[in-house]
Amino acid sequence: MPLQGNKEIPSYFFKQENSKYVSAILFSNAATITTFNRMGKLAGLGSSRVKMLRQGMKAHPEPSSFSAMPFVCDVDDENYEEAWGDGVVMYHNPFALYPVDPDMFPDISHIIYDPNTDDFMAIPNPNEVFSSTTMVITETKEDTEE
Repeated sequence: MPLQGNKEIPSYFFKQENSKYVSAILFSNAATITTFNRMGKLAGLGSSRVKMLRQGMKAHPEPSSFSAMPFVCDVDDENYEEAWGDGVVMYHNPFALYPVDPDMFPDISHIIYDPNTDDFMAIPNPNEVFSSTTMVITETKEDTEE
């Protein structure tokens, strides 16, 4: 919806009046139907006739790397792992009255800003997925008939 009149949307949310009552912002772009389907398959639910192949970009295992790493995997592979926190990021409010201890959420990524040094610190989840697509392949009835 377009802005109407002289409305402005201010930047720097954590510096806005009353934002000190917001300890952090939790963000995820990964809570999708396909995520639920993959997690269900990992839990042993669903049809064995459904194949899921996932590809995308994830955190590079080298901590000093600024590049994402491409990946492709078969959800049915016995080594495939996925957790709900793999696509969750918590942005901490440096001015919060009640800061969140990152150790309370060890399975997600954390972004912490230090206003004194103007530096950002990241506590990454080593399995963080930045983006992915899942190809879902099913057999047709004709494929199973002999």
